[in-house]
Amino acid sequence: RISEPMLMDLTHTLEQIMHWEALGALAELLGAISVFLTLIYLARQINENSKLQKISAYNAMITGFSDLYSWIGTSKELAAVSKYMFREGDRELSEEERHQLTIMYHQFGNHVLRVHSLHEEKIIQESNWLDFCVEMDFMINASEYAREYKSARPTLAPIWEKISQGAEARKAELTNLMKRDEAA
Repeated sequence: RISEPMLMDLTHTLEQIMHWEALGALAELLGAISVFLTLIYLARQINENSKLQKISAYNAMITGFSDLYSWIGTSKELAAVSKYMFREGDRELSEEERHQLTIMYHQFGNHVLRVHSLHEEKIIQESNWLDFCVEMDFMINASEYAREYKSARPTLAPIWEKISQGAEARKAELTNLMKRDEAA
């Protein structure tokens, strides 16, 4: 038989255990809520970081060309030589001019390599890549000097091929859009 004081002590002990269990359950609930809120915060941060990374990649694409064009425009001589990047030559270039043109193409090729890497890492959107391909395909085939440079850098051959394929895909897409607009 259990005495009344022992029964009271046992009841009190059970109440304390239940109180601690309730506090433990509440702590677990608060911990779960905290983890959930942290995950939401991290997801938003990752999303914002992705946006910033894409903006940075796009700026890198534009800046590469801006740097090239700014450098080309620093003197009349460089500007005169640079026109052979975009059209067939109307005269034979001097050794110094050919060297300047080669340096321009090296900077161009390095920029193409950089943008291709950004595309491969899925940082640049496909539509931006295809637009880039159209421009680069034009530039690398616009003149005999461009075609010489293209063949002189065989390590870039796979990239030139991807650019050519991307340019064709984008041109076909644009042609289809124009046909659809004309039909409408």
